Amino acid sequence: LCDTNLSQCITTQEIKEYLDAKGIKYQNYELPSSMDITKCFTEGDENGELLLDFLTEICDFSKTAPKDLKAAVMDLLRHPECSKEIDGRIIFNNTLGALVLEP
Repeated sequence: LCDTNLSQCITTQEIKEYLDAKGIKYQNYELPSSMDITKCFTEGDENGELLLDFLTEICDFSKTAPKDLKAAVMDLLRHPECSKEIDGRIIFNNTLGALVLEP
């Protein structure tokens, strides 16, 4: 999860833009990955809460996060840039990017 309003992060796109500006050659790889996060949206679901802990990297996120922060995270998780709804399930896009710099 990465939203500049919620955390600090650097995306592979930003790194590619930097490398391009500096004329540094690299190879870009995408590692497709997705996960069903539907249970995150079922209040009190133990597996959903554990998955939310994993996604936010915060133990007991559902129980300890301020309501506005939890609402913002849940909105972000449902955002079309992050997830798709398929057959009533919420599927999170967890695709990873890998950049390999050329010598």
